[in-house]
This record gives sequence, structure tokens and C-alpha cells, in this order.
Amino acid sequence: MTTTLLHFDPGAGASGDMVLGALLDVGVPPEVVDRAVRAVGVDARLEVSDEKRHGVRGKKVRFVDARGVPVDPLETGATGAEVPPLVVRKAERKPGDLLRTRPHDEHQHHAWKEIRARIRGSALASEVRDLALAILERLARAEAEVHGIDVEEVAFHEVAAADSLGDMVGAAAAIRHLQPHRITCDAFGVCGGSIKMEHGVLPAPAPATGLLLRGAPVIGLSGRMETVTPTGAAILTTVAQGYGPPPAMTLRAQGHGLGKKDPPERANLLRLWLGEAGRREEKEPPADVILVETNVDDSTPQWMAHALSACLEAGALDAWVTPVVMKKGRPGWTLSALVEPAAREPVTAVILRQTSTLGVRYRGASRSVASRRVVEVETPGGKVRVKVATWDGQDVHATPEHDDCVAAARAAGLTPARIHALALAAWELSQKAGGA
Repeated sequence: MTTTLLHFDPGAGASGDMVLGALLDVGVPPEVVDRAVRAVGVDARLEVSDEKRHGVRGKKVRFVDARGVPVDPLETGATGAEVPPLVVRKAERKPGDLLRTRPHDEHQHHAWKEIRARIRGSALASEVRDLALAILERLARAEAEVHGIDVEEVAFHEVAAADSLGDMVGAAAAIRHLQPHRITCDAFGVCGGSIKMEHGVLPAPAPATGLLLRGAPVIGLSGRMETVTPTGAAILTTVAQGYGPPPAMTLRAQGHGLGKKDPPERANLLRLWLGEAGRREEKEPPADVILVETNVDDSTPQWMAHALSACLEAGALDAWVTPVVMKKGRPGWTLSALVEPAAREPVTAVILRQTSTLGVRYRGASRSVASRRVVEVETPGGKVRVKVATWDGQDVHATPEHDDCVAAARAAGLTPARIHALALAAWELSQKAGGA
């Protein structure tokens, strides 16, 4: 069973659209996000494009209205104070109204409790709904603490609500779609400078961002811009189950979520790694031979001997049986067969049919093989074949064939050991004669 891991790297910053873009870039279908956003009554559609930051490709996401105009006023180059997603205002809209974008100066608002009720009553899957509410509540509580008010007094600014709510709900839906077992996050990169907002000029990052990043690692960056937004901080600090460098994983996908700006100091992107821990699918071994093995704890020596012979008949280069002690202290056997790739399946079939095992394991191996030749020599009992191994152009050893020695020993009335010695001596003598 595989364990899915997500690791966010906000070293260059993090915003809601950057988080969402990175999730889409590792393979989350855009319709997953679009459905979730529409389910909570946001009157905007998701627009996804491939762009580059400092030559690196990634996903740029934005929410647009029916005319195709971006919902976020910063996307349209609006001047004046930046519009925060959450402000301290009482709601001026009727409960149940769609979150729509209106001209910047209308200053319409939706109370946090209204947004909460809207999400609770939506058709979102329960796990998406709960995560979206957790992200939004974390953001609302940070804003309430910044302004010294009760969280119920916090309200969404309508101009930015559709965009920020889309990012947060969309991110919740995208993360739940991937079903990660663990989410980790690296250090947040933050810059200095100031931000011109509705409340006036404030230091960067925004005060709410500073509260949201409590307990998270941060690193300082050069430049004067807002690299981490409250929305991005709220999403990542809610879902992160640990901070630090990437955990050990088999990397499956890398995604980049792109920010709105393209500053000269660095690539304005958020990186996301999708990987797996634990057991992973094995690729075909790249080596020239494969070791096929299995453990058996309910077989007799006779059956194991038969299985070993069957492996050799099926094409194994070599095969052997090793006694082992298995679970509960039971004596057992490890049946091993060294095969070329073409013989892997036939030998596997033999092992599964000839033993009681339920599975085999594979390990690729490379080998160095000495070249060999066979030479026949005369002995008192007849001819005996001698296998000669050659390495780097030189004969390194010679071995008389055992079966030939046994047959010659019977014919001559001698022992196999004596015939073996005579055959080896005959080969050495032939070598000296050949050299002369």
C-alpha cells in the first residue's frame, strides 16, 4: 500500500492563487475546483493558463466574471488601496446573495458567520466542507485578533471575497481530491516593505499574515513586496502537519503555482511535490539478471529438491535452497533462482505451481562472467570434459565435470576423486605442451 505525500515549498512566497495553481499543476482536474467554488455560491469561473516566471513554467489561476474580467482587482491593474479579503465591517448584503464582484468603491461586505452558514449548507462533500471551514475560520480569527474584535464581527469585502473564497474552497477540494496521508511545508519566504490597504499603509507582510505564520519557519528575502498573503498563509498553515525539508519519498509529480507579479529578484512561484512513501511499484530491473526468491515454511526436503530441479529446467541459470527460521520459530526454506529476464515468468510459474508459496520477489543484479571453454582429456576410465574459465585473456581455473569423473571411475575401478586429479593433471600437461 502506498502513502501519498504532499510537500509545499513557499520559499519564494505563497498566495491563495499560487497554492491553487500548484495543486492543479500536479494533476488535479480544474473541474474539481470549479464545482466546489460554484457549490458555495461564488459567481465566478476558474480560468487556468500556462505562464512562466523567470523561464519556469507553471499554472496561473484566476477567477473571472461572466464578462471574462478577473474578479481580483489586482489582476486588472486597479490602483489605490489594495482590497483585503477580510475587513472589520458589518454585512450590508442579504444572506443568500451570490458573492459577486462590483466596482471597487461600492464597499459591500459579507459577514463571516454568513459565509460559514453558506458553506455548511452547501452541497460540498463533508471532508471538503470541513477543510474549507477550518481554513476560513483560521483566517477570520487572525483578522479578529489583529483588530481586537470578536470573530463574529469580521466580514468579507465583496470585491475580493469571490477570489479569496474561491482560492480557499478550491484548495480544500483539490487537496481532498489528492487524498494525501501527510502534508508538509517548508519555510515561508517573506520580504519587508509596506502594503497600501483600505486601513492605510501597513508593513509587509500584512499583520494577519504574521499571526497566521506563528509556529511556522520563515526566511527573509530581498526586495520590497508582499510575498506571503493572508489567504496563502491560512491555507498552508491549516493543512500542514509538519514543517521542514521534504520527507523521504518517491517523487511522482512537481507543480508550480505562479503569482501575479514577476519581480526581478526571484521566480514568483510556489513549488509542490507529490510523492509516495512506503512500498512502491517496482520497475523492471535494469540489470542483466534477476534473482527470483520465495520463502516456504510447509514443504518437505524432497518437494523442495523437485522445485529446484524444475526451476533449472524452466531456464534458471542457477538455483539453490537455503534453510531459514521463519515466523513463530518454524523451520523453512528460501528457494532462489537466478534468471535472465526472458526466463523470469516461466521460473515464477514453476515456483508458484511446485511450492505452496503465494508470491515471489524480484531483485535485479548485474554480474561479471568469465568466458569458458570445454576441453576433453584422456583418463584410465575414458574421456573427461574439463571446463576452463578465462578472465582477461588468461586461464584462471579448470574444473573436471563431476558426472564424467564418476563414469570414468566406475569404468576404471577407481574413485571419482582419483579420476578428478588425473583429469586435472592431464589438462595441465596439455597446457604445458601447448606452450612449448
